[in-house]
Amino acid sequence: MFHLSQTIRFDLGDALSFPQDECCNCGTRNNLSVIPVDVSRRVSYVVITNTYVVKCRLPFCPECVKTAERKWGMSFVDRLFEFVGCFVALIFLGALVSEQMAAIFALIGAVGIVLVRMSLARPKGNQTSYFVPVRLFKLKRKMLRNEIKSMGLLFTSDSYKRKFERMNAQIIESGFVSVKSKKQQA
Repeated sequence: MFHLSQTIRFDLGDALSFPQDECCNCGTRNNLSVIPVDVSRRVSYVVITNTYVVKCRLPFCPECVKTAERKWGMSFVDRLFEFVGCFVALIFLGALVSEQMAAIFALIGAVGIVLVRMSLARPKGNQTSYFVPVRLFKLKRKMLRNEIKSMGLLFTSDSYKRKFERMNAQIIESGFVSVKSKKQQA
């Protein structure tokens, strides 16, 4: 089957202002580093997958800086591939110990590994997200052009979202950007 994938990048550094006085994840105000982060959204059409990437300069404290590199969770298909890979590896290991119990060993082990990995992907301490705390939840663009008509940003930190809204009130009022918090998504 034919599959085409492309990444389209937008730098909105001049259009949007992100608050720089608190960590965008936990709200800490000390030892902040501003890091350029790729906030992405993947859109698939039958055989074509476009990944739209918006470059944002976000402040992180030393404890949250690792979240700047983590993309939002794995999909069901990703977890399924992880399970199958673990199952295949564990069935061979189980066969070395006991051929009769290899399938049961592999099934229990693969389920356990996937569940442990899912449980480790949790925010630590005051963090609002284990992943990048800003997410692109909506993107409308002009057909056949790399020009954004409107976009939506989801924030995991309510205080950071409120500051972003104050700094970008005009562009939000125009309808170019919409914002919501993680609590509003649920």
